[in-house]
Amino acid sequence: MTLSRSALVPVILVLGLAPATARAAATGPSFDCKRAATRVEHEICRKPYLAAYDRRIAALYGEALGVLDAEDADQLRTDQRLWLKLRDDCNYQTPENPHARTDVEGCLADVLMFRVNALQKVVADKKFSRPCHPQNC
Repeated sequence: MTLSRSALVPVILVLGLAPATARAAATGPSFDCKRAATRVEHEICRKPYLAAYDRRIAALYGEALGVLDAEDADQLRTDQRLWLKLRDDCNYQTPENPHARTDVEGCLADVLMFRVNALQKVVADKKFSRPCHPQNC
């Protein structure tokens, strides 16, 4: 069976896009930026270094769940949900001035870096201990 030239074009296009898709997955965040719904998610998608933190957090979170016992894993899942709320708080208005917003990028950089460090500790210790989050220490 011989394929015509026009039949090969879609195959060549798909094969040509595969490396670009793989590169995007390796450089983007752990979530699909096409589905980003919040300013925080859009900021993570726009800034490669924030996306790298996000990917690292996703990898460490999965690794941590794999090394923890069931009770610690449940506590980590609860803490992850709380941390996501903390991360999303980076978009809130400043209390002193309702017309001013927080520095979303700076806040995200701090919160994401903090989470990477906390998850690295969980993986190294193979034990969960509730970290002191930057906004509530």
